[in-house]
Amino acid sequence: DWAPGMDHVVNAIDKLAPMPGDVVIDFGCGTGRATAAFKQHYLLPVGVDLAGNALEEHVTFVNANLWDLPPLKELFGAQWGFCCDVMEHIPTEKVSDVLSGIAKNVPSGAYFCIDSVPDRQGLIIGQPLHMTVRPPEWWSEELSKHFAHVEQYDGGVFVCFHKR
Repeated sequence: DWAPGMDHVVNAIDKLAPMPGDVVIDFGCGTGRATAAFKQHYLLPVGVDLAGNALEEHVTFVNANLWDLPPLKELFGAQWGFCCDVMEHIPTEKVSDVLSGIAKNVPSGAYFCIDSVPDRQGLIIGQPLHMTVRPPEWWSEELSKHFAHVEQYDGGVFVCFHKR
């Protein structure tokens, strides 16, 4: 019922400052609600997710594994990335592969919101859904391996740029 990325679309636009018509890739788009919201700001969104059955919105969509991404930059002319409530769900051993793939596909930069606490929803199924629970400093260091500039904000928000 809740699409966490929806709470971050306006902040991402404010922090990244994309131009109208720029392509934004929503990595781990889930329902696609946040992906679709970028259209209201004159941006061209593309949703990417492994679980295409979760998609509720009519958006350009790529069914892909985040640690084995196709060349999205070439396919869509992407400039920006958006990734909310996703990285903590990635197995720790795949985090670098995911960040590398995102960084290669967004030549300008990306907005991340990453939770740093264990999830409660996994208790329902008896299995943790947050596979990589690390403090914000750890995430900042990991992001810095793939982006030249990483700005850290409260609430697990990271704004990353290749150039500044």
